Amino acid sequence: MKRNNIYIISIILLLVSLSGCALNKKEKNNNDKENNDINIYIDTKDEVSIEMIQFAIDSYKNQKEGITVNIKAPVNKKDINTYLKDTKEIDLVVTNRNNILNLSKQGLIADLNEFYKKNDINNRFYNIITSYGVKGDQYFALGLLPFTIQIIYNEKYFEDKGIEINKVTLEELIKLTNDKDVKVPILAPESIDAMEIISVLLEDNLVDKKQLENIYEGNVEKYNNFKDIQAVLDELNKLTKEGYLTKDMLEVKDKDILNYIDKGRYPMAIVASSYNNDEERLNTKVLGNYKLIGKEKTPVVFMDALIAVANNCKDQEEVIEFMKFIYSDEFQMKISEKGFVTGNIKAMEDNNLINSNLKSDIISSNMSNIPYIYSLPPKIRNEVKSEIYNILRGNYNGDEWNKIIRDSY
Repeated sequence: MKRNNIYIISIILLLVSLSGCALNKKEKNNNDKENNDINIYIDTKDEVSIEMIQFAIDSYKNQKEGITVNIKAPVNKKDINTYLKDTKEIDLVVTNRNNILNLSKQGLIADLNEFYKKNDINNRFYNIITSYGVKGDQYFALGLLPFTIQIIYNEKYFEDKGIEINKVTLEELIKLTNDKDVKVPILAPESIDAMEIISVLLEDNLVDKKQLENIYEGNVEKYNNFKDIQAVLDELNKLTKEGYLTKDMLEVKDKDILNYIDKGRYPMAIVASSYNNDEERLNTKVLGNYKLIGKEKTPVVFMDALIAVANNCKDQEEVIEFMKFIYSDEFQMKISEKGFVTGNIKAMEDNNLINSNLKSDIISSNMSNIPYIYSLPPKIRNEVKSEIYNILRGNYNGDEWNKIIRDSY
């Protein structure tokens, strides 16, 4: 028995000493499989994605004996770059696109091109899922759960008011609600600011996403020459001056707002579709095609959580097995049956309960439908958010973008 214990301890020490996790590294031998841990660093506040990841972990452990999957949360408020540089204990990273772009630039996450090819990802998932994880011509991550922003409303409320809701623009709808001294409720992941969402809806292809990605963390001159986001801020100012938008027009709510809308306590709400797929409600409808500043809405597909492989992970083979499990058609169909909306083609085709507008938006979307906020370095994204609120307070001069870049650098 003693000899066996010494052998097991030796194996553990050997595993700990291994470093590097490039996807082309040599396979483990069979003896290394006696102690398999996968550590996942979770850096998202999207509770729906966290719920899905926990379900994936539980399902994987039930299928594979001897596997331990641990969730690691941010420690001491270190930023994700610093944390990955300081530790070799992380195998997988779950975070947003902003951080994925940064981590890829720092060489802290692995190139997944080979994983994409071997698992036929591009042919089994809609384009929007893979677009989120691409930087240049390399894939560094895969999206988890796509969602859109829906405008839901109480049908009876507007019928009683004699308002034909499909003939009213979104800004007029918001103003109609605010004029009744009622704030518009908003339900979205905590990591996305309410007014960021409004600016994204205003974006309407004003921002060249590919160019914005190409200059990620570039020099000041490259960002100064990129004027697309100023155009978004100009549109925001236009609606503010015309009285459609105010800094106090929205209020953040929890999932109870879905029932409040159905009961008529609120006439309308802006909600992430990931919170609105549980059940049919008698009086609640989703506004399908609305106009904003005279234009038909353009699909915008959000994903607040992507999964990537850390370059310094200790157990490449088991990590890839876990990734293959999550992105298998079988598991994607399983989570679809549990009510999660996934970008897997087979799962989406077999799910007749998904709102038709949501399904259409996911199917038709690509890189151009990614919100511009996800292609900004965190420091610039925070400065953009500050300027959005300044504009809503009446402080606008048309030079906001230049100020954002000055303050960020």
